[in-house]
Amino acid sequence: VIQIFYPFSQQLYPDEFPGLDPNDCPRDIAKHRALSNRCKNAPYPDKYGHYREVSIVQIKHHWWWKLNYVFNSIQVLQNRSDLLLLLLEEDFYLAPDALFFLKKMEDEKERICPECLIYTLGNLEKSGRQFNNLGSKVSIAYWHARYNLGMTITYSFWCSIVKHAENFCNVDDYNWDWSLVYLAQKHFNYPRVIWSTSTRVIHLGSCGTHHKKTCSNQSDIARWDETKKFYETNQQYLFPKKPLTIHAKYEAKRPLKQVNGGWSDVRDRQLCLSFALKNMKDMSQINIKDS
Repeated sequence: VIQIFYPFSQQLYPDEFPGLDPNDCPRDIAKHRALSNRCKNAPYPDKYGHYREVSIVQIKHHWWWKLNYVFNSIQVLQNRSDLLLLLLEEDFYLAPDALFFLKKMEDEKERICPECLIYTLGNLEKSGRQFNNLGSKVSIAYWHARYNLGMTITYSFWCSIVKHAENFCNVDDYNWDWSLVYLAQKHFNYPRVIWSTSTRVIHLGSCGTHHKKTCSNQSDIARWDETKKFYETNQQYLFPKKPLTIHAKYEAKRPLKQVNGGWSDVRDRQLCLSFALKNMKDMSQINIKDS
């Protein structure tokens, strides 16, 4: 086990960038007032007229730093063209056969979907809770943010992503997954994803950035127990021995919706790009866009 720690968190920089500088503009101040008050980031509201929120922007920073660090700075992983990175969060529950099924998808990809670039273990659709006839089935689609639950990134796909670091860091969206959707649709021609039709990952968390509910330990414990029982009930369908088959293949390409904003401060864009510098030969060629 190798633990890594994000070195630019707001806990380490409580009163300066990338934390909250006391001279930064309040989130909801109008641009003309911000310019009049001369707060630090006055020229850079997002497309909705809001200024940066530290707790929001550090989500994308952390994700981007983490991938750059793992692929480029951990010595034991250097030059591993076979490296497959599985992205999990602390409130994800994995099925007992999650890693087994991931390896099975990887082994059978050339037969099922040779053009697929991404594997995903989770399924948010209703079919994800059905195991009796879907435990050994996979589905295929053009990748989108809805397929980010337990997704993987291969070394080769990462090399493609980091080539477009400027686009990732300049798009006005604080979400790493929607920023990746922007790249995928603009530069990767809608990459294909293959995912487990019966979900091998369940998100237990009931509160956080995208949830308005009050956090409750009791509800989280209840969801844990419910999920544990769910996999115990379907134990006979786990670790499938027969070859994988396709449950559904979706040909529709979801249009890129408008960006979510929250990522217009030039300092955030500079910091974001700095994480990818080891993959770029000349910093002078990087174009940091103002909003």
